[in-house]
Amino acid sequence: MAKLALPEGVVLCAHRLVTTNALDPAALEGSFYSNKRKGRRARGREINCPAIWDGLSCFYSLQGARDLYGFIAPKLKRAGKPVAMGNFVAELRLVGGTYEVWYKDRHDPTGHITIWAAPLDLAGAVVDIHDA
Repeated sequence: MAKLALPEGVVLCAHRLVTTNALDPAALEGSFYSNKRKGRRARGREINCPAIWDGLSCFYSLQGARDLYGFIAPKLKRAGKPVAMGNFVAELRLVGGTYEVWYKDRHDPTGHITIWAAPLDLAGAVVDIHDA
């Protein structure tokens, strides 16, 4: 799978579900750990493409992240399970050349993209946090 480096000066706005509404990189960092880093089993596309397992699901739009939450969260709540992905949506402003960022856009109609970068860099790129 070919990841694209975010070119210097290019701005990429992305949205990701996070576990806190604190605009504090240290508090947000864990929300930017990949499933692989969290020690979770690879599942779905991650099984055949390990690079995805080490990446982060994000969306171009706030609504895309909210739609994912709206699809998954009610099922978890009905089953009595916590919403581990978080109840908030972080809005990120990633600027190429500021730190190393790679992304993959499969042109999914939901606006889903996969992003790879250091968790603390991503946490530091959060400009706003919204309710999911």
